[in-house]
Amino acid sequence: MKKFINLSILFIFLILAVSCKKENFSKKDFAGYWENFSILKSDLLREPENPKTLFASVYTESKMVFSFTENGTYKKQIQNKITKLDLDKAKAPENFSTEKLKSFAQKNQTDGGDFSIKKSFLILEPYYQIQNDEIQDFEKIIPIKLSFEFSQDKKELTLTFADNQKIILKKIESNNLN
Repeated sequence: MKKFINLSILFIFLILAVSCKKENFSKKDFAGYWENFSILKSDLLREPENPKTLFASVYTESKMVFSFTENGTYKKQIQNKITKLDLDKAKAPENFSTEKLKSFAQKNQTDGGDFSIKKSFLILEPYYQIQNDEIQDFEKIIPIKLSFEFSQDKKELTLTFADNQKIILKKIESNNLN
């Protein structure tokens, strides 16, 4: 009987040890291409004279592709395109320009650098950024710390920013932004 109790306790500890095992991720788990496609709606308000007056809604298609390498580098490409603009010209500010809005909202961006994994965080350390073919200067590079979670089949990667905004990336065969 004593032997049975000891074996039962040992079996319980073994189950607990296996279930509490933390999964260690490597750069190899991230290697490849990951994409996110979303449609965003932004409401434009009359600021500062009447902040509660809505004068436009902008619908933007946003496509983001990350590529990660096993040696710890990454590249992120974002393409934005306005698909619809609901504008109330009577409520719009006098200086409102749809051309300025389009040039602002349809920015394509590429950045890249190094990445590392620390515990359950993905750390992105960008060393370049290009917006609409203009190279942006980085006075002070600030690493981006994201928590991450893989789906069970490792075909989806959820990144969570400090403000709890989440992006779900799906594994793809190749970068189809080029």
